[in-house]
Amino acid sequence: MSWYKIYRFPLLASITWAVFILFLAVNFKQATVISLARKDILLQKKNSGVYGKFSFTLNISDHQTNNYSRSFKNYCISNLFLNLKKIENADSIYIAVSANQLGSKNQNKHLYYVTDHRLNVLEKIFHMISYTISNQILYLVIPLILTFILCTDEYKKDYRYINSLHKRLSDIAYSLIGIFILLVAIY
Repeated sequence: MSWYKIYRFPLLASITWAVFILFLAVNFKQATVISLARKDILLQKKNSGVYGKFSFTLNISDHQTNNYSRSFKNYCISNLFLNLKKIENADSIYIAVSANQLGSKNQNKHLYYVTDHRLNVLEKIFHMISYTISNQILYLVIPLILTFILCTDEYKKDYRYINSLHKRLSDIAYSLIGIFILLVAIY
């Protein structure tokens, strides 16, 4: 029982981060960067549904009837990465789209990011984090919710730690959960 009690919370917090990193890695693996001339595409920004004041959808269409789409949140840090004025005035744009949907007949394909210049590695990471959190959040929070449900004892004020290792691992898990929640909140 004590082994389970010591490692349950840190293990579930680690699983939350592992799921996030797995989704991030899959998105990186599937992304293909395409360069398109600005005159060959049509950019459309429209408010999304009922919650239009909180989010919008960016649609990019080319002459080959490919449609690339992504939703953005209006009041989040991920919006800082999207400069529509620069993109509208650029000669060519670079978009990252899902490679597994390039040849499919679906109406819209995943759009990871759109920029007016080639991105360096750090910019790609920030854009992919933005896409992963904005568009796959329901999958990402499942392990977080399970952590909250299965580890309710750890959040009580009068919780007693078994030993110093248990306290140290719990402190690390609290930090990991806090950083994850902060990341989701600002993106």
